[in-house]
Amino acid sequence: MKLPMITGLSVSFAGGIVIGSYGFSLYSILISVFLAASLLIIFNKKLIALGLIIFLSLGFLLGFYQIFAGAQKRAEPYFEKQVVIEGLVVSDPVKKERLYKFELNVNKLAGRKINMRLQAYADSPGTKMGDYVRVRGRLKPPLFKSVSAKPVLFCQKKINKLNENLLYAAIGKLRAKVKKSLLNKESDANAFIFAMLTGQTDELSPIAKADLRSSGLTHLLAVSGLHTGFVVLIIF
Repeated sequence: MKLPMITGLSVSFAGGIVIGSYGFSLYSILISVFLAASLLIIFNKKLIALGLIIFLSLGFLLGFYQIFAGAQKRAEPYFEKQVVIEGLVVSDPVKKERLYKFELNVNKLAGRKINMRLQAYADSPGTKMGDYVRVRGRLKPPLFKSVSAKPVLFCQKKINKLNENLLYAAIGKLRAKVKKSLLNKESDANAFIFAMLTGQTDELSPIAKADLRSSGLTHLLAVSGLHTGFVVLIIF
């Protein structure tokens, strides 16, 4: 018995909302890729499968936006205050002038459970991708108004490592190897390839970043559900 197309699209959209509500994490992305690949295998017609993947991606983005906006609102009372935060480091520290910048998936804010991502700054590296840490610092609102803008945490004192996420740690090591092989010589071409593969644009020169912005090509460095769908479509 074949289901109507509208039913398939509705189920894909609802599934995307459920997955997106868990946040833009590695696990949710892997689940999305798995579902997209499954849809391509189940449906012989690639055009139908692509439509289902697009609706899955749209649902994912909607679910993520809802959880992201809600987390931002719950964090607002703590802006400009000293807080204790627990979370997973999801990027390697990169030196920015005198501070080291990295991203943190927050699980606890001032003892309360929360699901959000923020930009953290520390005086020294002190951590790596895959570390689950506890840190004290001053929480500040996003530096600019945007859906993707993240709150900022200026860490104080020592970053305490509580545990390690083996999957993120392995990805961090792989990323470090790719970075070492690609960026052994200073080159915007190599830095662009590295940014395409990992999403990290810190190695691009200011001139290269300005050229990408002026040409409207910065979206090439952002991985989306739709891009994932096209990749899976080509593979299968």
